[in-house]
Amino acid sequence: MPPPRERGYKLSKTILELKDIKKSFATVNVLDGINLKVSEGEFITLLGSSGCGKTTILRIIAGLEHPDGGQVILEGADVTALPAEKRNVNTIFQNYALFPHMNVEKNIGYALRLKGLPKREIKKAVENALNLVQLDGFQKRMPSQLSGGQSQRVAIARSVIAKPKVLLLDEPLGALDLQLRRNMQHELKSLQKRLGITFIYITHDQEEALNMSDRIAVMRNGLFEQLGSIKDIYDNPKTDYVAKFVGNSNIITGTVHSAVNDTVRIAYCGGYFSALNRYGVNYSSGQKITVAVRSENVNIIPYRETFSGALIIGDVKDKNFAGGLLRISAGLSGGDIVVSSRHGIDSDLKTGEKVTVFWEPENALIVEGSVL
Repeated sequence: MPPPRERGYKLSKTILELKDIKKSFATVNVLDGINLKVSEGEFITLLGSSGCGKTTILRIIAGLEHPDGGQVILEGADVTALPAEKRNVNTIFQNYALFPHMNVEKNIGYALRLKGLPKREIKKAVENALNLVQLDGFQKRMPSQLSGGQSQRVAIARSVIAKPKVLLLDEPLGALDLQLRRNMQHELKSLQKRLGITFIYITHDQEEALNMSDRIAVMRNGLFEQLGSIKDIYDNPKTDYVAKFVGNSNIITGTVHSAVNDTVRIAYCGGYFSALNRYGVNYSSGQKITVAVRSENVNIIPYRETFSGALIIGDVKDKNFAGGLLRISAGLSGGDIVVSSRHGIDSDLKTGEKVTVFWEPENALIVEGSVL
């Protein structure tokens, strides 16, 4: 995956704040002190594998779950104890939860009917909402007559018609096929910009997170492993977990040979490679150290006995194409497998061939939490 481009956005006032949120179910600690400030109009994604606690956070914000400790602050007011219907937030679930016995018009206008608004006002609001999601003329269709993408748009229209301050999206694209999901990623981000509503989105799909978000919170075991802009998360992962979870990184652990200025020379199974010391940490000779190298920054060439810079010897294990990328896997003498990905046609390297593996020092990221 190519590195993401930074999207510029200006943060405004804080609309939602989570303060030291804790939650357990029986003996399982699901959230262990979550702190988060979300700005008005921001698109923030909670990214993590199943069971990391991201859905629980969404349910606590929505008022569908009560935390064991901590506070939920919405527009400056403590809403921790308020029920869901008293909070100015809406949720879109993966199954969209459309009422099967109501047509599109009635589904979208349901919340306004509950408020007792005049029929003419509801009709106009529904028309505007359908126009917003590009479904003009769909008023009389039943949910069973809609495609997956159309159902998702109706769910969005129903959620935004009441003008919530925060829209919560619980993996809303998970049921769509790959191409439609990619198309909807673009549409969702464009819609969010037009609406100016704060989106809090959860997914386990890194591509979705990188394509749509202003900021990403990578979650693991009930905590934020790292929170930052897409550029921060991709270019400067703080831990080996983030480096592996976002993008395609190779994780290699070696021993510090020497550290001079901003470069650390690392010994690895009879060879050496260098990594950039971005944060000025004082490393000592013999210290174990772990680096992450993105697959697009790994070079694999026919074996050379001497080579300036890195000198790591391996052999080609596998070659395959993935989405227009040629991926070459090489087994290193230390037992690690590294993957190099490049655009273009096949390589002359053959399976089993002895190779030299190298990368530039600035592309080897020393990751926190892995130094022993």
